[in-house]
Amino acid sequence: MIKANRRKLDLKNGRVDLSHGAGGRAMGQLIEDIFHKAFDNEWLRAGNDQSAFMVPGGRMVMTTDGYVVSPLFFPGGTIGSLAVYGTINDIAMAGAVPLYLSASFIIEEGFPL
Repeated sequence: MIKANRRKLDLKNGRVDLSHGAGGRAMGQLIEDIFHKAFDNEWLRAGNDQSAFMVPGGRMVMTTDGYVVSPLFFPGGTIGSLAVYGTINDIAMAGAVPLYLSASFIIEEGFPL
C-alpha cells in the first residue's frame, strides 16, 4: 500500500464509512492500520482476496466475502448471483477449483424475515 500523503486513521473519533468497503485506498488503510495489527498472520500480510495453505490432501484456498447492494435485484443479476460469482472469482484467481462456498450474511436491522 502506498503510504505517501495519507492521513492517519482517527481511532478514537473516526467512523467507518462506505469508502472503507469499496476496495480502494480507504479499505486498504483500514485493513493495514486495524486488522493487520489485530490479526497479524502470513496470509493476511500477503494481501490477497483469498488465503492458500497446505493441508494433508494438497493445497487449499479459502475466501469469504460479504456483499451489500441496493436494490437486491438489479440489471444483470441479484445479490445472490453477485455473492456466488464474486467469491468463486477470488478462488479462481488463485488458480484453485471451487469445491465449497462459505457464507457471510450482512442483514440490515429491520429487514423482513
